[in-house]
Amino acid sequence: MKAIIIAFLLFISISGIAQFADKASSLVFYKLSEQDGLSDDQANCFFQDSRGFVWIGTMDGLNLYDGSVFKIFKTRNRSSTELADNNISAVAEDKLHRIWIATIGGLSMYDPQADSLHTWRVEQSHHDNNYMKDVKVDAAGRIWVASYNGLHLFDPVTQKFTTYRIGLANGQTTPGTNRFNNIFFDSKGRFWLCTFNGLWQFFPDEGRFSRIEATDKMEPASNFVSSIFEDHVGRIWLGFWDTGLRLFDPVSKTISNPFDQANAPKNVISITEIKDISGEYHLLCSNQLAELDPDSKKFWNINFSEQEKENFGVMVLYTSKDHLLWMATNQGIRIMDPSRQVFRHFQLSNTQISNQGVSMLQKGTGIYVGGHREYFLRLYDSAFNLKKIILPNFEIIDNGQKHFPALLNMVREDVHHIWLCTEDGLLYYDEQTGTYKLMQIPAADSLPRTRNFFNNMFIDSKGNHWIFPWRTGIWQVDMSAGKLKKIFGGFTKENNVPKNLLIAAAAEDNSGNIWFADLDEGLLRYDHLTQKFSKPLEKQFGGRYSLSNLHIEGGAIWGVIKGIVFRYNGSDEKLETWKIPNEFDKDVYGFCSDHSGHLWITTRSGLLYFGEETHSFKRFGENDGLKENVMSGTLIATREGQLVYAGGNYITRFNPNQLLHTSTPPAVMITGISSMNNPLQIKNSGGIKSIDLNYKYNNFTFKWAVQNYSNPLQNQYYCKLDGVDKEWKYVGHIGEAQYASLQPGHYTFRVKGATSDGIMNEKGDFVIVIIESPFWKTWWFIMCVAFGAIAIIYSIYKYRLNEALKLEKLRSRISTDLHDDIGSTLSSISILSDMAMRERNGNSVSMMKEIKDNSVDLMEKMDDIVWSINPKNDSLENLLIRIRRFAAKLFEAKGIDYDIDIQENMDRIRLSMESRQHIYLIMKEAINNLVKYSGCDKASIKVSVVHSSLNVEITDNGAGFELSESKSGNGIMSMQSRAEKMNANLKISSIHEKGTAIHLQVKIK
Repeated sequence: MKAIIIAFLLFISISGIAQFADKASSLVFYKLSEQDGLSDDQANCFFQDSRGFVWIGTMDGLNLYDGSVFKIFKTRNRSSTELADNNISAVAEDKLHRIWIATIGGLSMYDPQADSLHTWRVEQSHHDNNYMKDVKVDAAGRIWVASYNGLHLFDPVTQKFTTYRIGLANGQTTPGTNRFNNIFFDSKGRFWLCTFNGLWQFFPDEGRFSRIEATDKMEPASNFVSSIFEDHVGRIWLGFWDTGLRLFDPVSKTISNPFDQANAPKNVISITEIKDISGEYHLLCSNQLAELDPDSKKFWNINFSEQEKENFGVMVLYTSKDHLLWMATNQGIRIMDPSRQVFRHFQLSNTQISNQGVSMLQKGTGIYVGGHREYFLRLYDSAFNLKKIILPNFEIIDNGQKHFPALLNMVREDVHHIWLCTEDGLLYYDEQTGTYKLMQIPAADSLPRTRNFFNNMFIDSKGNHWIFPWRTGIWQVDMSAGKLKKIFGGFTKENNVPKNLLIAAAAEDNSGNIWFADLDEGLLRYDHLTQKFSKPLEKQFGGRYSLSNLHIEGGAIWGVIKGIVFRYNGSDEKLETWKIPNEFDKDVYGFCSDHSGHLWITTRSGLLYFGEETHSFKRFGENDGLKENVMSGTLIATREGQLVYAGGNYITRFNPNQLLHTSTPPAVMITGISSMNNPLQIKNSGGIKSIDLNYKYNNFTFKWAVQNYSNPLQNQYYCKLDGVDKEWKYVGHIGEAQYASLQPGHYTFRVKGATSDGIMNEKGDFVIVIIESPFWKTWWFIMCVAFGAIAIIYSIYKYRLNEALKLEKLRSRISTDLHDDIGSTLSSISILSDMAMRERNGNSVSMMKEIKDNSVDLMEKMDDIVWSINPKNDSLENLLIRIRRFAAKLFEAKGIDYDIDIQENMDRIRLSMESRQHIYLIMKEAINNLVKYSGCDKASIKVSVVHSSLNVEITDNGAGFELSESKSGNGIMSMQSRAEKMNANLKISSIHEKGTAIHLQVKIK
């Protein structure tokens, strides 16, 4: 029984109806489900936005599909920054490219620029207020929402809803009147509403509803209007819940039902229209997927291919901008591309008809098909209806045993005769009489058992019949003697035994030379002038490579070997090669050429196309309508320009021109960049995309999409990072690439992509990535560091120079002190000694005492100088210990009651040599004066450090003195001079008969 199926390709005009009328008709759909990343298999709606991305609302989440991956939106807490609900009813887009989402729990909006969600809900006066079924944006940019309790107008500025409800004349409403299913704006700008109580027109400026009332001219129908659609010629179609499809005239306000009801669907949930590659439109409805032909007023149910055996309902139909049909089912999404409905399949048997491959030969408009036993040779018409069974269960008796050889190949001799190459002999068959003549190679010790396994045959322009027994070399048929003779065995030896050739095919060039395709040794040439055989491409490809077929165009020989398509010109020996892309490079079984010169290659991963002029590759597989990807069968070209492929038990026929019509490259777009799991904002200035980041962001994940949804999960993705990648990288079927530890600099990330059948967008997309250097690697910082280093070096130099000068001054001062003190003291000692030597009276005793005192004083001064310049005594604690010892010695010698209070932890405070000497000598001078002149019986020394200042206080209870009279004293002047050199504060106070106090404050930190 022939199934009548809708066709979107190869349309045959039958009574003006575009359809397939052969038994092979079935549509090919591509499937997307939860296994592919969809949030839920139950889809409710589709919407394609201005960027070309497809939004899919499901029962459990919103999906953004870019052709590469799904981005899923779900709510957990139903907050104002999440989706209102996970059950999505409809999606729309406004002029600002914001996405509006109707859910059964409220209205949501997604802002792609900010990557943010917002949700609003109507006041809960009725539980159905937020059960929203549709959302649309009108020409004025207003947001309209259909709910189960009225029509809502949402103002994004005020974020308020205005609700409109239908009220009948008596103030009552029929149940379901305000339950709205769909909002629809027709091409004339009219506003229509589908409700549970019929079709209504809405006038937004007036806030008024008008029901499409029933008239005598109107066909009775259910009140539940489930869908509405306007086709390409302006006809408006209504879908009713239980009475099917209706035609609505908005002018006369009538609804008609002029269709043949034989196959009319009863429940129409969704309506759409799709255009095929020939430009014809097809009106489709669901949930039983069917097509209506408006001209014939008849319906046809649409069958699925063998890959779609599930019994599912089609809930929603949607046509995207690229003319693809999207279908929401309860078992995932189905996508149908009209341009891919090219392959026509014809089942020959439930089992394989041959274990040696199926052979074919065209006869008129029909085709011979060769197999095994009952399928040995059959003739089919152009629609692959069986016309004749020829030589059923053909047998050969050899040594008393029956053999049922398979038919391996067929070659036409003339109008009425063909050669049949079998597993056990060569048959010359007469098509008129149905008789045949069997030819075999007699047994011989030098010939293998497979000598009569005739792989193929070729008849050249001179009438020579070349035959190719399996691994037996090249033979010819002596037509006059009716015998077979060997022409050539082979070129090489294996284990000292000549290796016979295994020829798969042969052809003749325009010079009369014969070219052979050998399954072991590649391309062979027979020179008809020298009658010699050669291997012309042995140097280029080596001595062993497999060639299963060849095609000659003029003087050029085309061939396909592992990974390479080649063209060899026999006259000038020029060889050209084209590499098969890695993703297509699977085992090659054979190839043939179509009428345009393009090559079609059968491989382990489908059918591969190679353009003779463009040198481009495309691949077609099961998702494009092939029965299977492993194409190890036979492929031939018919005289009508079609290609026919024979599998194990079926035939596939297709028009290569129709298969190649989709030549428009797909859009390729970079969809996101992230670093350290943080999304990055891409700037777009004048069409140039860029990002500018600091050096910390040197690990990147780039994402991009090929916007082709015909077979999206088989799209091909390529990328290249200039400055890192030398060549383009193939990354598979998902547009994602990662780069780590990039150095600061300027990079350009480039992407491109191809559809599943290899249509490449070479231009692609790109983004400039700028990674700023850390501040310590910037030129200004390096210059600052350089200048800073120079300044530091100069400062160190100046410091050392100053220190050297200070040391020189110190040395000079010490030298002067030593010169003055020691010189004057020594002079006095010298004078006193001379006087003591001259005088022999009592004066000599006093002089000797003075000499002793001067000597002791000199030693003390020398000891002070040596102590002050010793670096071991740099700490303040060492200075105060020396002062304590010095003071205690003098105070005790004079019988003075004293108190020395020195703050603890002075050992951490370091003093310069000069400061240490000044402080010590000031304190020593003060103590000496106290002991010599004060006449006190009590004295006190207090030393402390407060706020980085050294405070020294020396007091007594002695006679005191008048400061005015003592200012010119050498001791006080020396103390004041030393204080000034340290920028210290020296204060001396004295009260007659009450004592003296000396305060020294020195900054030490």
